[in-house]
Amino acid sequence: MSARITVGWIRDTALGVLSSSSALFASGLRGRRKAVLPMEGTQTEHVSTLMAVSTAVVKLHKEHFGRGPTRARSNFAGPDTLVSVLHDALLPAERKMVAMGDQNRVRESRVSFQAATADEFVGAVEQIVHRKVQAFASGVDPDANVVFETFYFEPQAPDSEGNGHGGPGEIR
Repeated sequence: MSARITVGWIRDTALGVLSSSSALFASGLRGRRKAVLPMEGTQTEHVSTLMAVSTAVVKLHKEHFGRGPTRARSNFAGPDTLVSVLHDALLPAERKMVAMGDQNRVRESRVSFQAATADEFVGAVEQIVHRKVQAFASGVDPDANVVFETFYFEPQAPDSEGNGHGGPGEIR
């Protein structure tokens, strides 16, 4: 019997957004799956952290831009990078600019928004993840109405088992 982790979406009714959550499934006989309770400890804490980041990023977008995205999902992209993907995040005026073919102006204004609010985004994520953010960047695909908030953390020192910064796929 093999187990695999799947990440799904949970609606946060207070914010009206969808956030990542985890369910553990075990493969049964003849390819059927049966639900198993979520794992205790690290996996549950990891998913709770990702949900908290998604919620915080949505809240900050709502506070600073007047509305938040309709969906958000955060995931680690390796040991030191976290990416939050926000769907339907553009303001009504930005959507009109896209319709007029002015995507570059939307990109430029989003870069200005990022510079003005970076400290708040970084502070919120550092408080949730308990790691120092070394770099933060925000990107937007105006045509797809998707915003990406990317956080790069200071690398962690390897533990006694060699876990931490430095691993497969890293080039130095």
